[in-house]
Amino acid sequence: NSSFVLETAVIKEFFSVTEDMMIHEPNGEEYVMIRGECFPVIRLGRWYDLKEEYQESVEKGMMLILEVEDKKVCLFVDRLIGEQEIVVKPIPSYIKKVKGLSGCTQLGDGSIALILDPGGLIA
Repeated sequence: NSSFVLETAVIKEFFSVTEDMMIHEPNGEEYVMIRGECFPVIRLGRWYDLKEEYQESVEKGMMLILEVEDKKVCLFVDRLIGEQEIVVKPIPSYIKKVKGLSGCTQLGDGSIALILDPGGLIA
């Protein structure tokens, strides 16, 4: 059960997806068609090679359209927890060089969440 935090300013919209909206390439890349526009899909479970279970079915999760410097991608998430103010803390040195992460924070329930760097995910 990994939790990630994302700056709300980069989230343009979020929505549910059906499998018929998905395009699966032979090399494993995925795209989603939204209102005639095709977006690459990022799944954090695959991106970070998480060993724990994560949602495979797009119909049981949500897509977030992220935009950074006129580049857009869709981030697939299992669920949205909510919006809250956080205190950004530096990432410990042993995980500092992980692409797409900018910090960490302690959530209201006491758990630790990694803060995503959308520019690192989109670049």
